[in-house]
Amino acid sequence: MGDESARVIINAIDAVCEYYNQPTPVHIFRFMADDKFREKILASSDKPLLKMFKEQYDEKLRDSEQMSKFSPPINKVWQAAPTFHHPHHRQTKSLDFLDIMNTRKIVVCRFPRGALGKR
Repeated sequence: MGDESARVIINAIDAVCEYYNQPTPVHIFRFMADDKFREKILASSDKPLLKMFKEQYDEKLRDSEQMSKFSPPINKVWQAAPTFHHPHHRQTKSLDFLDIMNTRKIVVCRFPRGALGKR
């Protein structure tokens, strides 16, 4: 994962956690994949770094450039959250990422080789 992917994912998490009381990975995925959804969330933000992100990614880049910036992190989130596309992998309880970050908790996940698909 390159520097751009990390930046997109971090800003997606920050924006979604600011907007939703109980964000899920689906919100993060939609933020990156759905232009209108991302615009709505970024328009409501008062955070200077998210405003800068909006200006640099949503306002200055053409659609094709946006897709080239968002495609790699979308693929990473898609691979890490099989519940999006595999209904038999349902999580019984969702994680409260906002609470995890605010209370400085650590999330440890086991991803067995091959569980996320091909490398």
